[in-house]
Amino acid sequence: MDWKDNIIANTDCHAQASQYTPFASESFLVTLANKGLYKRALKDIETVTKIEINPNGDKLEVIWDDATVTLQPNVAESTCNCPSKTVCKHILMGIIAVDAYAKSVESGEPGVESGELRVESYSDQNSQLSTLNSQLNDWKDLKEVDIAALRKQAGKKIFEDSLRLVQDGWSADFVEHDMLEATLNTESITVYFPKQDSVKHAVCKCGEKGLCKHKLIAILSYLSSRGELKADNDENNFSLVTDETVVLLKEADNFVIRLLDKGLITSGETDVESAIQYSIRMETNGIGNLARMFRSLSVDIENMMNKHVGFDHLTTFDTLTRLHNTMRLIIENSKDSKLISQLIEGTRSDYYTTPVGTFSGLGVSPWQTRSGYFGLTAYVYYHEKKSICTFTISMADFYEQTEKLADMDNIERLYYQNTHWANGISLSAISQSTFTLRNFKLNRQNRLSSSSQTQCDITGQVNREYYQNLPAAQLFELESDTEQAWTYFSKKTPPKLVLIPFSFLRDVSFNHTEQKLHFTMENGDDETSGEIEYNQFSKPAIKYLELKGHATAPKNRFMVCLRRKSTFIPISVIDDSGVDNFYINS
Repeated sequence: MDWKDNIIANTDCHAQASQYTPFASESFLVTLANKGLYKRALKDIETVTKIEINPNGDKLEVIWDDATVTLQPNVAESTCNCPSKTVCKHILMGIIAVDAYAKSVESGEPGVESGELRVESYSDQNSQLSTLNSQLNDWKDLKEVDIAALRKQAGKKIFEDSLRLVQDGWSADFVEHDMLEATLNTESITVYFPKQDSVKHAVCKCGEKGLCKHKLIAILSYLSSRGELKADNDENNFSLVTDETVVLLKEADNFVIRLLDKGLITSGETDVESAIQYSIRMETNGIGNLARMFRSLSVDIENMMNKHVGFDHLTTFDTLTRLHNTMRLIIENSKDSKLISQLIEGTRSDYYTTPVGTFSGLGVSPWQTRSGYFGLTAYVYYHEKKSICTFTISMADFYEQTEKLADMDNIERLYYQNTHWANGISLSAISQSTFTLRNFKLNRQNRLSSSSQTQCDITGQVNREYYQNLPAAQLFELESDTEQAWTYFSKKTPPKLVLIPFSFLRDVSFNHTEQKLHFTMENGDDETSGEIEYNQFSKPAIKYLELKGHATAPKNRFMVCLRRKSTFIPISVIDDSGVDNFYINS
């Protein structure tokens, strides 16, 4: 006897049971729990000899053997009397049983022990009218979502970060069945929206009960696909810029204008401190690009006061004008959400998870910024996407307790430190090996996260022959000389890395006026110029290249370089023995 014939409904609750039919699909139940639990529920329900269904207000109680499941209107909040603290197999079995009951009533099949299951009869006209009204109300809450309430519920930071992601191209693919399935195109995450109480009763694969980031992106993406996220000044418009942010921007802009009016040469310690404070306040308000520019400004003023070689009046004037123009445009266009998303860059970019990827190391180099940070960046080739990714360790040196850490001894310690990802991999290994990452996180700037949930498996070492034998299309991507168009307010983009084949280094000379080492990479008749700016971290690299410039025997190698407007900045050398990170190993 089929278990479906053993369902008893003591009171007719067909309409109430039908509300759970959309939740009985395999894809949804697997999302609510997992594949294994779903299969176990299907197997165990076959052995049940009697199932009772009783209405309890807006809930349904499903009872068999020792199990009592209470199905809530928001099915993710359903409970069971078993010890499990999460969605258990009994809840899945309860949903499956209620769905079977609803479908048996619709087909007019009587339950064995209930004797009969009465079906409400309606005229065809009333039935058609009811169906039409139901269709008009499908996903009504989602279509008419209150943006202000949504923003308040999510919180300012999560809402604004999610909105920027949607405006920057993140979206969801939507499929309408009994529920609306929204699959985020950057992650293997699906959000389910039932037809009624769509937002309140939405269920996300991540398992979070409240309004998670995935639900928020799916909702905003749905509104965007319907043309509801507008940049016009109408009642549906909302801005990333609050009144408090506008006050801060006006105050900071007045500070910049005062510096321009009185002349930079008259600036002092008070102005350095003010620039630092504005940087911190911009960071707190989530405006990362302005925070970085104010940090750079504070360093520029300090370098000018100390007559430091790092001071460049043109660079400082560029920072001041960019600050003024950016803040002025944000203030004047605070209601234009599309333009604001182009003018504001968040302090952090959200990472999305990818199940597996294969990578090859290209080298590592140290760096130090004028805005007060230093660290190491490893460059790797991501085979599946044919793109360059970075993995960075950074530290701030503008605090009193950290300013003495910015030296080569500390850089070398960071290079060999086995602390990255779940199994403790060093930057040395990352930059010189082929490896596979599982459950890794990547953001829009192709930066890899150091998440402890990521598993790294080293599969081999790279050398010149390895990159020489890459498929032509992949190698071409690395050697591409196409430069992206530059705009005044352009955001940060992934680094442009190239592999330059060479056999000799020629014309290696240090320009004391510019404080730069210039050199030429020669490969037969082809010549390519490169340069390194002198600083405490580049001294080993400069010595290495000067030494190689005296070599007389040809040797086929690759120079891994960052592309700049008119030159190339060397990162590493790849020869037959492997990757030579000459900033550290020389």
